[in-house]
Amino acid sequence: MTARQLLILFVCASTLTACGLMPGGDSDPEAAGSTAPAEPAEPVSSNRFPELTVGTSTPDTFSRQLGRYTTYARTDCNNDRDQRAAFVETLDELKGNAVEDGADYLRVLGTGELESRGLCHNDMFQLTGVAFREETLPQGGNAGGGSNTDSLTSRLEELDTLRDRGLISDNEYQQLRERVLNEAY
Repeated sequence: MTARQLLILFVCASTLTACGLMPGGDSDPEAAGSTAPAEPAEPVSSNRFPELTVGTSTPDTFSRQLGRYTTYARTDCNNDRDQRAAFVETLDELKGNAVEDGADYLRVLGTGELESRGLCHNDMFQLTGVAFREETLPQGGNAGGGSNTDSLTSRLEELDTLRDRGLISDNEYQQLRERVLNEAY
């Protein structure tokens, strides 16, 4: 080998080692010597959205679905580190979309643990989530009985007003009043 070829080989090996792309030359001390997948940067990105809970199942509380979001990131699907970085990027984007719509819970769709969710194909990582906001249940055992009474009263008063103004006949008033009372009970 000539000196020039050795120099090129040395520069390439040094560059790959510095970037963590050469086996055994991992520049990340946490990942060095560990073959288990590293935790995604959930703790790093979670500080941006402290009011949002991220999970893999539907919320335990009574919640309203706000929207479904799919985010994408270009990555090398054959490189675990790049794929983890794409997961963190797309998860952070999902969180931003959910918080923007007023969500307090984000369900990341897929199977398995949160960190294993997402799809990488043709150097494109895709992650999908559904945003929810907790809603309060109506108080009382009859699920809004007070509002039904108010609604019934207002509908009957409206019929009285229509009859008094001469917009409906007494016969029509009786028929409509019976219909309103039958619908209520």
